[in-house]
Amino acid sequence: LETFCLCVVDNPYTVLREMHRVVKKQPNSGKIIILDNSRPKNPLVSTILDLGAATQFGSLANKQCRPDLDLTQILASMNNLFSIQQSDNFGAGFFRAYLLSPK
Repeated sequence: LETFCLCVVDNPYTVLREMHRVVKKQPNSGKIIILDNSRPKNPLVSTILDLGAATQFGSLANKQCRPDLDLTQILASMNNLFSIQQSDNFGAGFFRAYLLSPK
């Protein structure tokens, strides 16, 4: 279970690869649940996030949160490690939950 950390880590790919390594070792391959910030599909809102992401959004533990992070695109690029079983957005598209199965 990962909640709101991928937007603040330096390299979300590294975190996801480590999740895959740990969960893959589980009998019958466990599942990964991710709840994180999401890039809204509304182009106007996404543009505003792009303009303000580096300067105007608050920090979490002195790390800049990147609400413009496109986690869906990141997970799609890692389709050799995971298959997305379910994906739901909420909060006007600012948040997304994923259920992943390791391959």
